[in-house]
Amino acid sequence: MLKSSHEAEAGELVTSLGNSIPPAGLALGLKLAFRVPQRFLTTVTTNVPGPREELHLGGRRMLAAYPYVPIADRVRTGIAVTSYAGNLLFGITADWDSTPDVDRLRDALVEALTDLTRCAHEKVSHQ
Repeated sequence: MLKSSHEAEAGELVTSLGNSIPPAGLALGLKLAFRVPQRFLTTVTTNVPGPREELHLGGRRMLAAYPYVPIADRVRTGIAVTSYAGNLLFGITADWDSTPDVDRLRDALVEALTDLTRCAHEKVSHQ
């Protein structure tokens, strides 16, 4: 159903144009795009690589950089992933009224990543 709506292709186009359109034009385009009704997209997941080395400001070491996805229009849940100084960091944002059990999503994510890490360690130890 999502394929026939072509919403995914529209999202990819907007994302790819973001690097070549001036910010004012992009803002106008996004404003117009949000006026088009969409029925299926309620969750956004994004990943952005962060700096590999630790950052400092005013002589202080930055400990972490947790990512954030704002909730807008009909999007009710956002999951953002970034890296910082060798760590993988997650940020989950949700609209409480439509997603009161967001803690279940968080717990499932932690469990899945724990399993993935365990499997990776087992694979390395068997080589």
